[in-house]
Amino acid sequence: MKRLATLVMMVLVGAGCAADAADEGDYALEDPGEESVAEAEQALYLYDYSASNTNSAANEANVKKKSISIGAGETVMIGTTVLPGTLFKGDTYLRLYNFLDKQVAYNDDAACNLNAGSLISFTSPYGTTESFELWGGCYGNDACGPNTVQIARRDPVVFSYSGQDTNNGTVNTTNKTYALKANQNVRISTCSYAAHGAKAIGDTVLRLYREIDGAWVHVAANGNTSACEGQCDLASLIQYTVPATGNYQVRAGCADAEECSGTVVLYRQ
Repeated sequence: MKRLATLVMMVLVGAGCAADAADEGDYALEDPGEESVAEAEQALYLYDYSASNTNSAANEANVKKKSISIGAGETVMIGTTVLPGTLFKGDTYLRLYNFLDKQVAYNDDAACNLNAGSLISFTSPYGTTESFELWGGCYGNDACGPNTVQIARRDPVVFSYSGQDTNNGTVNTTNKTYALKANQNVRISTCSYAAHGAKAIGDTVLRLYREIDGAWVHVAANGNTSACEGQCDLASLIQYTVPATGNYQVRAGCADAEECSGTVVLYRQ
């Protein structure tokens, strides 16, 4: 089956964060954000594969395929690197096709992550949930594997903010609350390289709180991420494994008394 060669590529990368201790603050509870449209339809672990002679994942006979359900307008990150639980050996290559057999995204090496793993970021342009097909292969005709492919789905609640005098995100913050499920891995970021759609201007700070018995308890924070050296140094990235189903609040601020702004995104995995 012949595939169209025209591409629409969107590549995102990033990894690494540090959780800093901080004091709990008092802020009002907000409405939880809705969960990803397609999350209930498919496990976020995709598949394992090994391959060879794939012609950079273009040889249909030798690639390893996986059907993926993506919701209307949903943004996903799919990779063999960066996302928790991913694994690659050798030089992987990923291609994504829509239901019309048209290639809509691809990635060879995750730029700025300085490794041979692959990471695709893609936003579905369709108004309904659709089925896509992922082709997993290797660069050129090399062999690669075993590889583990994971997917992260962006929450529809994306918010922008600007702040000043937030005392490292402890006062005067912009807050959003999300309903999260136990054992989910979440990525919360203002770093565009770590999370597609995120943005940071200035030195951002993010904090995460969990609602326990009506009170907000501080569970994670990040002020500077090493997701991409020289590109995202003052942006923030929290990676957190949810211990129990419930409400969790993201509080966005700035370092010390500085002024900053950003767009915060949360990916569920």
